[in-house]
Amino acid sequence: MYLRFRWKELPLEMRRLAGDKLDLTQSTWDKGGRVPHWSEISWKDLPIDRKMAAYYLGYEQKAWDLIHYE
Repeated sequence: MYLRFRWKELPLEMRRLAGDKLDLTQSTWDKGGRVPHWSEISWKDLPIDRKMAAYYLGYEQKAWDLIHYE
């Protein structure tokens, strides 16, 4: 849902979620949303709280694994 937004366009609660649960910053989000600490973990292996945060931001398994788990 929010994957096409720039960081400053995200609602505040989504920015907090992205930062708190996925360690995203404005810089990483605006450069494609590759999650620094989670880039080596497939969707199925993400902890549930991280997976829910990613889902609320617009990621689903196919998109996550395509972008992050290369």
